[in-house]
Amino acid sequence: MEAHWKSLILLLVFRLIVGTDQGNNFTLNLFKEVYNLESDRNFVLSPPIIRATLLFLYLTANWNAALEMHQALQLPPDKSEVLVELKDYLVKSIDDRAQLPVSSQIYRDPSELSDTLLELLDGYMKPEVSLLSYSEDPGTVISMSLKSTYMPNYNLLISTAFNLSANWRNQFNPKAGRSGMFKFSNGYHQVSFMKKPARFGILKLEQLTALEVPYDSDLSMIFLLPNDEDVPLSSLVKDFDLQTYRTIDSRLRQRFVEVAIPRFAIDSNVPLGMSLARMGMVSSFLANAFDFYRYRGSGLGPMDHVGSIRVLEGGTVEVEEALEDTVPPALLPSFRADRPFLFLVRNTTSKDILVIGHHSNFNG
Repeated sequence: MEAHWKSLILLLVFRLIVGTDQGNNFTLNLFKEVYNLESDRNFVLSPPIIRATLLFLYLTANWNAALEMHQALQLPPDKSEVLVELKDYLVKSIDDRAQLPVSSQIYRDPSELSDTLLELLDGYMKPEVSLLSYSEDPGTVISMSLKSTYMPNYNLLISTAFNLSANWRNQFNPKAGRSGMFKFSNGYHQVSFMKKPARFGILKLEQLTALEVPYDSDLSMIFLLPNDEDVPLSSLVKDFDLQTYRTIDSRLRQRFVEVAIPRFAIDSNVPLGMSLARMGMVSSFLANAFDFYRYRGSGLGPMDHVGSIRVLEGGTVEVEEALEDTVPPALLPSFRADRPFLFLVRNTTSKDILVIGHHSNFNG
């Protein structure tokens, strides 16, 4: 066991330094599938907590479910690497809880748990994965609670959630804000825009323009706006892939820009079952997908994701005043998000995409 743990520690150190394309690829694929089903309303996701929950289940999955999950979740070939990746994410989630609290609840039957699951919990996953209620242990990210009597039998019900709480590095001045028209997918409506001339990371590609606004931490928000206002956001969503994200990351350049971004808030609750099935995870919803209980198999039941985000002058909070903006004498290029756009929150060091969503619909 000692030699095994030494190898896991070495892998963990490697994972702390190197970001994962696999995780970002899953994030983008999941967002596309959810968007295809939910594009008529604004929503926001934190795919890493969804993926982490599925990684945990993968470690107990039976053959067909494991094979499908391996492909859909973009997993490494060795389960030891999966275990290290999961532990790495859970540990970092606890460290980042002040600005990006995430949680996952797995609702289970009172049946006796399998030896496979108990060995996983006792040997590797404590305290981040617990049989106690999430609220009872601040060091827990994934908790397994007994289902209520009205919940269906023989299925694992899962609910994941996040809430971003972060301040801009350079806050917007509320006095500089103006009202203006926003071309929503469901019509033109007047909204409040935050305005600021400052140095931002910006990149214009053939199809889109990307603007990066840093938080006062290692997080930033990237806005992705179609260049042609007549091109629907669905076209950008379809073409936005890992290679495009890499291009944006490598080619963003700091420039003075006149920025106008709408104030907005999104609180969404998104069902994930159909989207995961469309990504190839069909067997996971069958009765014998996971070795979760000692005397019988189990499968996924309903799975949802609750997300909350605010984009305001202070970041996720309002501010009464901010430093006056200083404008350089030259004429500034502009970035005005006055039509549907994508946004993502990422870690600027690891490059992991932590949150992704879209703002397209009025009262969405």
